[in-house]
Amino acid sequence: MDPSLLLSPAEIERRVFAWLQGRPPATPDDWAGLGAEGMKRLFAIAVTPRTGNRANRLRSAALATLGQLGDPEHVDPLLEVFDEPDLASIVRCGAIEGLGHLGLPRSLPLLQSQAFHADFRVRLYAVSALARMPKALTRRVIHDVSMRDPHTQVRRAALVELDRMAGKMPVLVGATPVSVDDGRARAQTAAEVEIEGEEAHTIEDGAAAAATIEQGEPTDAWIGEQAG
Repeated sequence: MDPSLLLSPAEIERRVFAWLQGRPPATPDDWAGLGAEGMKRLFAIAVTPRTGNRANRLRSAALATLGQLGDPEHVDPLLEVFDEPDLASIVRCGAIEGLGHLGLPRSLPLLQSQAFHADFRVRLYAVSALARMPKALTRRVIHDVSMRDPHTQVRRAALVELDRMAGKMPVLVGATPVSVDDGRARAQTAAEVEIEGEEAHTIEDGAAAAATIEQGEPTDAWIGEQAG
């Protein structure tokens, strides 16, 4: 018997919302156990534009989950998210993470464009997603980011991914040995914390700081050139 048939609609909904908030984190098998009704609710949260921080956090988690489930058919709804006007950064990051989990070459042009987005947090997620794609297709853009992105955290994340591609472990960040997975997790955790803040740090914020840095430090002009 399908285990989901033993669950009431209210219980399925409760689990969907709890799992999207990581209470507790769910595995693909957990999601499969919710059956068609659970997937319907997950999909509805992922593709429906909403307002408010809480709703956007849930939607971001749902988009990432669609990718984690590994169904190639989810690539279309993930790509279509980027057609929405005034897309919140946290939602954009969730869709990028989902595309990274799927790892389909079809999403490569979109992910490359997000690596030069104005918001550094979006660029951070894009670097992580690109690193999950075939390295022959992404090494050059990640290397470019590692050398020229205006934000230290993004450059560091790109270097971590380049080291992973080269099979170098552990990675030295400062004076402390850090594994590639730890480096990626720390970078994404920091980005998630900042995404929940009221103000987004954009490349315009970095421009003022870059003006005070020694000549040769990357500036926001690079972002404009690459995105254009």
